[in-house]
Amino acid sequence: MKSLIALATLTQLTGAAFGGACAPPSITATVLTPDKTSIDQDGGVVVGLITGFGDKADKDLAKLDWKFEEGGVSNTPTITRVAPGLAVFVPTKPVKQLTFQKITVTYAATPRRDMPMAVAPNVTGIKLASYSGPRSSGSSTDATLGAAPPKGTIAVLVYDPAEQKAGKQAKSWASIADLKAKTVQLASSGRCQTLVPGTRTSSLGDKVVLVWLDAEGHQSLPSKEIEIK
Repeated sequence: MKSLIALATLTQLTGAAFGGACAPPSITATVLTPDKTSIDQDGGVVVGLITGFGDKADKDLAKLDWKFEEGGVSNTPTITRVAPGLAVFVPTKPVKQLTFQKITVTYAATPRRDMPMAVAPNVTGIKLASYSGPRSSGSSTDATLGAAPPKGTIAVLVYDPAEQKAGKQAKSWASIADLKAKTVQLASSGRCQTLVPGTRTSSLGDKVVLVWLDAEGHQSLPSKEIEIK
């Protein structure tokens, strides 16, 4: 299955193939951290905005009234944005086992890492391909990997190189659904697709760096700079 795309969209074109009206778009806040994840003491739960159809509009993660609960007591999280429509919700410490929306997470007593965060994405190339037809057109931006994403990866962040070095947010992101994949779709565009607010798309000739994000909100080292061709 293709990676879920929050950079541009993750939905298939509805009605576009027939030139009809597009269904009302939706943007839904979704917990990306799997249920029963064991989280390091400096980690949190990853939440992303996912686009689709259906009139829902969760456009700002900071405005969500989502709280952790431990033993029936609410715990208000600190929200750290890592990209447009992507943030890490971190509870007030110390904590042990908490519920958050429909998942339960456990905080480890000692520091550790589930994924090798020192491993940067091994990217051999990024290609932007356009397509057109009698009733619709679009594009797909795909990264070819020299090695599959490491264990624990749930998303890839797309950075402007200078902004990544300056500690700024990523310009866009995409979910990782298949850890065995050697190709990752970073973006797609089409007639009925919707951008998550704040997303900055990458164009032909742009240079970017990629960074893995794990289920606890930790970021890997950046890849080398890659030009989109």
